[in-house]
Amino acid sequence: MLTGAFPCHPMRTAGILWSLQDDIGRFGLTLASPTWTFRESSFSHQAALTETEARTGTHRHLADRHKTNVTGWLGFASSPPKAEQGWLEPFSGDLILFSARRPGERGRGNKRGKHKRDIHTMARKGSRKVRTGCLTCKVRKIKCDETRPFCNRCTVTGRKCDGYPHVADLSDVSSSSPGSSIIRLQPSRASPGINTPNDSRALQYFAEAVGPLLSGAVDPYFWTHIVMQFSTLEPAVTHSILAISDLYEQFHTGDNAAVVPRDHSFALRHYNAAIHELKGMMSREKQPVVLLVCLLFICIEFLRSGREAAIRHCKHGVAILRDTHNEFPWTKEHLLPLFRRLSEYSFFFSNEKSDFPDLSGLERHVPPNFSTFQDAQLMIDDIYCQTLQLMKKGYPYRDDSLRGCAVPPELLAQQENINQLLDRWNALFTQFNDRIRYSDTPTTKLFELEEDYLPKMLRGFLSTRYECCRVWLNMAFMNNQTGFDKFLTNYSRIVKNLATTVVAVSERSKLASLSAKTPKFMFETGYTPMLFFVATTCRHLETRLEALRLIPILGLPRENLWEMATLVAMARRTIELEHDISLDPYGRPLAPIEPGWTLPANEKRIVDMWTEPKTEEKNIMGHIVRGRIVGFFRRRADGSTSLHTEFVEVRNVKDEVGASRVGSPVIIP
Repeated sequence: MLTGAFPCHPMRTAGILWSLQDDIGRFGLTLASPTWTFRESSFSHQAALTETEARTGTHRHLADRHKTNVTGWLGFASSPPKAEQGWLEPFSGDLILFSARRPGERGRGNKRGKHKRDIHTMARKGSRKVRTGCLTCKVRKIKCDETRPFCNRCTVTGRKCDGYPHVADLSDVSSSSPGSSIIRLQPSRASPGINTPNDSRALQYFAEAVGPLLSGAVDPYFWTHIVMQFSTLEPAVTHSILAISDLYEQFHTGDNAAVVPRDHSFALRHYNAAIHELKGMMSREKQPVVLLVCLLFICIEFLRSGREAAIRHCKHGVAILRDTHNEFPWTKEHLLPLFRRLSEYSFFFSNEKSDFPDLSGLERHVPPNFSTFQDAQLMIDDIYCQTLQLMKKGYPYRDDSLRGCAVPPELLAQQENINQLLDRWNALFTQFNDRIRYSDTPTTKLFELEEDYLPKMLRGFLSTRYECCRVWLNMAFMNNQTGFDKFLTNYSRIVKNLATTVVAVSERSKLASLSAKTPKFMFETGYTPMLFFVATTCRHLETRLEALRLIPILGLPRENLWEMATLVAMARRTIELEHDISLDPYGRPLAPIEPGWTLPANEKRIVDMWTEPKTEEKNIMGHIVRGRIVGFFRRRADGSTSLHTEFVEVRNVKDEVGASRVGSPVIIP
């Protein structure tokens, strides 16, 4: 039980992780018998299981009836948890289920036909149980076509088919089909960290409402499977996800404000508890657990707007990962992609060059083709990371002491190599899209509402990431803002493709019809920062206005550290200053645009911006207006910079967009 505050403060977490780097090592996975299997928990009933019931399997809760479901396969290498230990304590909501059977094994003493009303033998309402389909289709509760090794229903829609159940080699959890094996792990204790009804409710909320949506356009396997599995084994993981659950739920959007959390007490208590548990992980085999908890701590800091702490966690996590990825291949498969994407925040939110994580030597091999959207995502993420690293190296030539100096040949060679990688990615993605378009229509007619939505949104997201990467890469050493004008074709493709996507899916998308349930926050980066980049660096007025319009339609109120309301306000004011026009809060010109307008002169262009971290309130003509102090930098003809600061109104344009909202692409498991 948690009693009082722990002496370790959450802001010291990064230091703890850093101090453990040399002491923590391999995470051991052990086979054990008998195995207790945890299946499909969406916590749908209020009850408590006795040890006898759990051991014999005579009472099991069917989570199938919930519309939202999270599936995990867990093994307990000891006797099942007891109700009095807290794991199965009654609470308002739902509970975990246990089955003493191994997969494919019938329970003892349960003869066919006996106890017909036993919940153990009840089928799903309205349909037969899927017993032979792939794990992905089983989670989604749709009929699987059972094509081997990967079913067509998954592959044609860009999903990663998790394959078919089998018992895999447990020495390496990073198989090509991570969901296809039952992972047997030794729990540290039963129900670690769940001590009160509020804890149980927070766990339920995370499993059903938070975890499946944190990943945005990325496959949520990490949150819905790996994190949920480890939460039953490691108290540090449990406490971390309880903190995330509470912070996420406490988020709200005010009338004119960005997303702001309300009460931190519950979250901070569990955050401190997680840190306390982490301090005890001094054995070599616990290092992968520390890595996983590090990712959860980053998520907590994102929710708390803890910019510096999040960057420190990321930097230290990468250092641990570099030291362990060969010893634990599953960490390279499942954790490295997240750290790679997280590395971009150091570029955008830190002023220290040393804060950028060193991912050299961890690049992915170029695949011969893309089989899923995830393949395309992993490659473009790698290229994206290399591009930002080059931009960091190019800063002195672009905006600092080496402006106008010759760029070293080795940096130019890196730039050319990354351009070739982008060419290769574009060719592979074009081939992949051709295959998907060919097979998408005849096989997804029955599921048009969902199957049409995700492929279109994912295509748009990855294509936008590619185009932005191309512009950034070729502007890495450019010291003149007019260089962006050469990429009008790239900017135009972005807004044209996304505008078409919005029209194509807006009325049929799952999220459009459930706009009230649209996520308020996601761990990954979505459309918002990329469209902000287009709106602030493309000087073609119609194109940048369209990018500005799309931000509240495709973005979320908060994408990790990016606040949509603030970015929209900054982009809107940038356009006004560069073109000498006035826009309404939604980016629409207040007066007709005169024909024959020209691109703004270089001296008039905004080259950089900064904002005060806190919002302010001002009384403007009798109205209370919320906003931020924003600084706008321009470069004079002699190369020096000038700074202009002003109060910029920040409005919650996401909710004001109304029916036109589509929502950022989210994988619905």
